[in-house]
Amino acid sequence: MKELPVPEGDGADAQQTIESILRDPEYDYSPTLFERVMDWIGDRFNDLFGLFGSAGGGATGELIGYLVIVGLVVAAAWMIWRVIRDRLPKPDAVAIEPVIDLDPWQRPDDLRAEAESLTAAGEWREALRSYYRLAIAELVERDLIENPPGRTSGEYLSEVRARLDGAAAPFSVLTGRFEMVWYGDGSSDAEDVAAAKTLVDEVLDPVAT
Repeated sequence: MKELPVPEGDGADAQQTIESILRDPEYDYSPTLFERVMDWIGDRFNDLFGLFGSAGGGATGELIGYLVIVGLVVAAAWMIWRVIRDRLPKPDAVAIEPVIDLDPWQRPDDLRAEAESLTAAGEWREALRSYYRLAIAELVERDLIENPPGRTSGEYLSEVRARLDGAAAPFSVLTGRFEMVWYGDGSSDAEDVAAAKTLVDEVLDPVAT
């Protein structure tokens, strides 16, 4: 704290000196805005306790007042949490499993011919997809799995794993290759397509009729 200077001159000069010193923020003891807000909240709580105390009678009224205050605090915390949550960066959208658009009337022989034609033309991505769809079409034609509209690659894989133990491992690898190349922007080449063709045979051999 500053040391008060000794006033010089007459009484009027001394009074002015004192008033000048007391205007310094260091000597301002008035409540801050935060303190005034907290005092106002405290007064409202006291009014609330008094209201419930008079209405409910003694301890019961005070208990009701406490419960109301707790409810208000919880509501305020929930609102603050909502505001903070809305301002947080949103996570990246979860990838959706690709839907396999397999025509129920498309024959496996047609898909095999399509895959071989695309392979000969060097259309590696399209050829890999045709081999993947060929594996599904063969399993559907043999009544080993179902083919409802809008089915995803993950749903086909889940059913194969549940019903066809021998075909599950190669079909899982084939599905992974298809999804990586077709939906994951992965590259494909002749070796990749040849591996897919081999996987189709490995899927179908254990379930051959």
